[in-house]
Amino acid sequence: MMPLLILFIVQLMVACAVIFILKRVLDRELEKSAIEKLASFKFSGKVDKIMIYYASALSLRTKEQITSLIKQRFTCGEIVFEQLRTLKGGLMIKIADEVFDFSLSSRLESFWS
Repeated sequence: MMPLLILFIVQLMVACAVIFILKRVLDRELEKSAIEKLASFKFSGKVDKIMIYYASALSLRTKEQITSLIKQRFTCGEIVFEQLRTLKGGLMIKIADEVFDFSLSSRLESFWS
């Protein structure tokens, strides 16, 4: 009985590790996709505020990359980074009336509907 319990616990730990790693990889890929979309977005005119929503802490490198890209491409008054845990991963970018949703929660929602 004891070896089966140990085997079950080991399998559970391995499964948790795999899920954690896959979520991190998916989170990074969604961030990259959002940044690529931002780089290719055509917008003329001034924007008062650009909102960047994220689920888990963004690296300093990612924040700097997004900020420099926005400053190169847009005439923008303010860039606001805000954490929304409901996104579960990835990014959501709001420029004027345009919303680019590269969040894990929206991907899961569209998968299940």
